[in-house]
Amino acid sequence: MTTHNTKLACIADQDEFYEDFFMKGRPVVVAGAARRMGAFSRWTDMHLRTTLAGLRPMVRFEDGRLGRIPVESFIDYLAAPDMFSSSHGSIYLTDFYIKPSFGDSRCETLAADATFPLRRGGPFAEWISLYAGPAGTSTAWHQDIFSTHTWLAQLRGEKIWRLCAPDIDVSPSEVVADCEIYEAFLTAGDLIYLPPDWWHQVQNQTSTLAISGNFCCFADAEAALAEARFSDSPRRDVWIRTWTEILAQKSGSMP
Repeated sequence: MTTHNTKLACIADQDEFYEDFFMKGRPVVVAGAARRMGAFSRWTDMHLRTTLAGLRPMVRFEDGRLGRIPVESFIDYLAAPDMFSSSHGSIYLTDFYIKPSFGDSRCETLAADATFPLRRGGPFAEWISLYAGPAGTSTAWHQDIFSTHTWLAQLRGEKIWRLCAPDIDVSPSEVVADCEIYEAFLTAGDLIYLPPDWWHQVQNQTSTLAISGNFCCFADAEAALAEARFSDSPRRDVWIRTWTEILAQKSGSMP
C-alpha cells in the first residue's frame, strides 16, 4: 500500500470559498480569514484570564488520561510548557465549548468573537470550541461525529493538518489504504474548512490557540439529537444537552 501527499488548496480570495469549495464539498485553507474574527485581536492572555476566571476545563494528557486545570494555570503552561513537568506527558485543551455555553456568561462573551467569518448560507446548527496546546500535541486520525462540516481558525501558532477523503480506510494510527493525503500548514490567521466525514489528523508545531467549529443544517441536528438519545457512548448526556440547546436557539427559547 502506498500514499501520495498533495498540498491542500489554499486561497487568499475569500469570495471563492462559497462557490468553489463549500458548495462543491471541497476542503480548503483560506489564508487570513481568521483575522476577520474578533477573537484574533481581542483574545490576549489577559483577556482570556479575565473572561474565563474560575473555570477548570477538561484537558487531555499525552498518555490519554483526562484531568481538569484552572484556566489561569493552563495559560501559564501554554506560554512556557518547558517550565512544567508531568509524568503523564504534555497537556492538550480540546473540545472546550463556548457555544453552546450551557448558560455560562463567560463562554457567551467569548462566543461573540468566534463567529465563522466566511459566507456559507444558513442558518446552521453549530457548536464552537477551543483547542490549545504546546508543540507536539496532536489528535489521531478521525472523522468528526454526526457527519458535520468542520472548520478551524488558527489564532496563534502553527499546525500541520493531514486529510483523507471520506471513503478511505483509516485506523487511528495510520492510513491503511492506497490513497491521497492532503497536507496543510496553518499559521496564525489561517482558517481550514472540511466537508462532512473527511478524515483528518492534526499536530501542533508550536504552542497554539485555535477556534474549532462543527455545523450542519437544523434537520440534521434534529436527527443527531435522536441518534444521541439512543447512543451508549459515555458522552451521551453531553451530546443530548448540546443538541437540545443548539436546537432551542433556533426557536429563540431555552430548555
